[in-house]
Amino acid sequence: MEFLYLLAGFIIVYVIIKIFSKKKNTKSSIKIQESEDGSKYITWTKALNLIQDQIFIINKNKTVIFANTAAKNQFGSKIVANHYASIIRDTNFIEAINNIFENKKNSSVNSEINFPTYQFFKAKLYYIEENLFDENFTIMVVLQDLTDLLKIEKLKSDFVANVSHELRTPLQSIKLGLETITDGPAKSDNAAKQKFLNIMKNETNRMDQLITDLLTLSKIEQEEHKRPNDKVNIKNIINIVISNLETLSQNKKIKISNLISSDMIVLGDQNKLIEVFYNIIENAIKYSDENKEISVKAEIKDDFVEIKIIDQGYGIPKTSLGRVTERFFRIDPEKSKKVGGTGLGLAIVKHLINQHRGQLNIKSELDKGSEFEIKLPTAN
Repeated sequence: MEFLYLLAGFIIVYVIIKIFSKKKNTKSSIKIQESEDGSKYITWTKALNLIQDQIFIINKNKTVIFANTAAKNQFGSKIVANHYASIIRDTNFIEAINNIFENKKNSSVNSEINFPTYQFFKAKLYYIEENLFDENFTIMVVLQDLTDLLKIEKLKSDFVANVSHELRTPLQSIKLGLETITDGPAKSDNAAKQKFLNIMKNETNRMDQLITDLLTLSKIEQEEHKRPNDKVNIKNIINIVISNLETLSQNKKIKISNLISSDMIVLGDQNKLIEVFYNIIENAIKYSDENKEISVKAEIKDDFVEIKIIDQGYGIPKTSLGRVTERFFRIDPEKSKKVGGTGLGLAIVKHLINQHRGQLNIKSELDKGSEFEIKLPTAN
């Protein structure tokens, strides 16, 4: 793997050298194809846009003067004309850039960022003396994203630890039930046998849901740094979620109102956003008494669509508000077990919103209900 990254780095440097070596004759262009009708050229900036690694160029004022398509997709188009430290706020990275300005030698550095999501990069730094963008010298930064490799290893260990801990209780219940039925007092008592069979069935279903949620959460965490960029209509998503939860809401005689009157388009992944709102509204139904109401409304503020889900449920204690998105955190373990909760729903919601570069705010009061506010970037 390291060899492939080194090879990619050499190819990039080779392309840059070939670009600059032909600069006087081609006016900052490189020849990519020849035909009977003549030669076709592609500008060197377009060549860099074809590279999947994230590349940006810094001038002597330490300002980003160019970013390729991959870099803009990752950090946003506004990175151009800003100080490089606004892109990666990592001490090692900043120090490496400052050093290359002083010693004018190529280097590399490992860099980590934690906002808006965790990412790990290997940064290749190239000092370029040739005139570029009418600058006397520049620094080209090539970022190789190694986040996936690190996350895979972490998720493996976390998954094993979580499974071994959380599955212990239902497995013990199933084991106890089997022992009672086969060798215990329920062996010849059909009524007691049926009771324990029902317990074992419920615990098996809980284990199945727990494993499903764990796998879902692991996959989401693995992809959290990859920002979705499709255009999605929030109004349509809420309608889909309400339709999917129709049976559950009717059984509890709970009315769900979509008060979003117009189309509101955000950048995102439709299926993942459906999962976000499904989890929140399903929880609102499960943790409410009968004959209550749930409303969903939204408005556009600045560059975000703010969606609010307001319920009349049991509410969340103030002491628990900061922990409800932690994996396996349950306010009331017995109540959560009764409604079939795994303690992972809001953790899934949090990571999906992070992936969309959004924000989640929760307000709640015991016995009066909760308000979940989700802010998602508009598709401007």
